[in-house]
Amino acid sequence: MSARARSRARGEAREAAREAAREVRVELLLGRTVVDAAGERVGRIEEVCVEQDGTDYVVREFHVGAYAAFERVAGGPLRRMLLHTLSGGRLRSGYVVEWRDMDLSDPERPRVTRKKGELKRVGA
Repeated sequence: MSARARSRARGEAREAAREAAREVRVELLLGRTVVDAAGERVGRIEEVCVEQDGTDYVVREFHVGAYAAFERVAGGPLRRMLLHTLSGGRLRSGYVVEWRDMDLSDPERPRVTRKKGELKRVGA
C-alpha cells in the first residue's frame, strides 16, 4: 500500500471515529456522572434537550445535577422556589451544558470541557 493510500485510510478511519462519537444512545447517558474540565463532579445527566432537524433529532443541551431532575417537574418560578424551600436549598446544584461543551468521546464517562463555575445554572 502506498504512503498516500495509508494516509487516506487513516483519514477515513478518523472521520468514521468522529461520526461514531456524534451518535450516542441517549438512554445510556441518562444517570451518568459528569465531571468538568478540572475533574470536579458536576452531577448526573438528568435530561437531554433535543430539537427536530429534518428527519433527525439533534441534542441542544444537557441538564445535569439534582436540581435538573426536579426542574422538569416543577417548571414554573413559584414551584421552583417552593421546591428550593422544601429541600432546604439542597437542590440548587443543576447546570445547563450546551452540546458543544459535552465531551462524549467516552459515553460511559462524559466530561464537560469547561469548568463547573462557568456553566449556566438550570432555571437561571
